[in-house]
Amino acid sequence: MLRLRTGLLLVILALSGCHDPDRFLSGKWFTSELADTESGTSASEVAQILGCQTDDCELFVEMNLGHYGEDVVGVIRFYRDQNRVSPTTCDVEGCGCRSIRGVYREDGMFRFNFVDCGGCLRTAEVEWETDDRIVWQLSSDDRLNHTDSDCVPYTTELDKLTIELPLSKLGNESQLTVADKACDECGR
Repeated sequence: MLRLRTGLLLVILALSGCHDPDRFLSGKWFTSELADTESGTSASEVAQILGCQTDDCELFVEMNLGHYGEDVVGVIRFYRDQNRVSPTTCDVEGCGCRSIRGVYREDGMFRFNFVDCGGCLRTAEVEWETDDRIVWQLSSDDRLNHTDSDCVPYTTELDKLTIELPLSKLGNESQLTVADKACDECGR
């Protein structure tokens, strides 16, 4: 009888959509909703706020993450297209991939620092919504104070820009390849 109760409890937990608090960010995430006009965010706004170096730049974001307790590590990749066929380059957009390391806290936010396409050090926050959706809150105000000479200053129209960037889960951590985890960052 105890086995039956335990089995039923496990089935109920699995069907209720519970996530493992120590691993739920693991996997591949992508900005699949940028083409949707209802989302309120465009790929060109993402490019502007991330410091893309070309005027007509549009960025789509892929995050490949491993989540182990409070620690989260991974790679951010930037693409020119929604189909992830054309990766950005350091030479053209100022964007290649970015390695990230951060912390997931009990308040439901994953926080990390990264260098954007303009060479500016940034803080970032990602919030869990469901097992298949996270939201990266991007703000032009999240630049850290530093004296990095590679940092390209923002224009005045970006001074107060804040957007929410929804990312949908494309695969689990077990589906990530060695190439998904590798990153040769710009200028390094």
